[in-house]
Amino acid sequence: QASVRAQVETGRPLADVMARLNRSIHHSVRGLRFVTLFVARIDTRSGAVNYVNGGHNPPYVMRASGEMETLNAGGLLLGMFPEAEYEEGTIALRPGDLLVAYSDGVTEARAPAKAGEEFGEEFGEERLVEFLQASRDLPAETLVERLIARIQEFSGPAQLADDVTVAAVRLG
Repeated sequence: QASVRAQVETGRPLADVMARLNRSIHHSVRGLRFVTLFVARIDTRSGAVNYVNGGHNPPYVMRASGEMETLNAGGLLLGMFPEAEYEEGTIALRPGDLLVAYSDGVTEARAPAKAGEEFGEEFGEERLVEFLQASRDLPAETLVERLIARIQEFSGPAQLADDVTVAAVRLG
């Protein structure tokens, strides 16, 4: 976190920030581990969003109109290849639009296994998208709370195997 904050605060383009973070992480882990990371700068006045997705689950933009977009521009996960390059994406949020970023623990959360199954069914992308579409008009904080509750309900008493992290930003 400290490295991300320090790099972002330099004001460099986010693609450069991601490349620097990638080299730093690679130096520390020597390609034996990796990190996924989504970084965005949001201008809350104009709605301009600059972002880079470093191998992370692509966040969704739920438009007030009902359309949905994924934020894919970026590159590889961080730490594996020291010279990886990253592309910066840009979008414009308009009043009522909602940006939702989430960890893989959201989509990989599992229901309890049924008889004869080793593992239960995953929450998955399809359920996440259905939830977001049905809930896109909720205040961002309420949407996050209800999504996490829905995942916990889906998983039942089984302990979640991974972190469940959701961040949502609504313009206007």
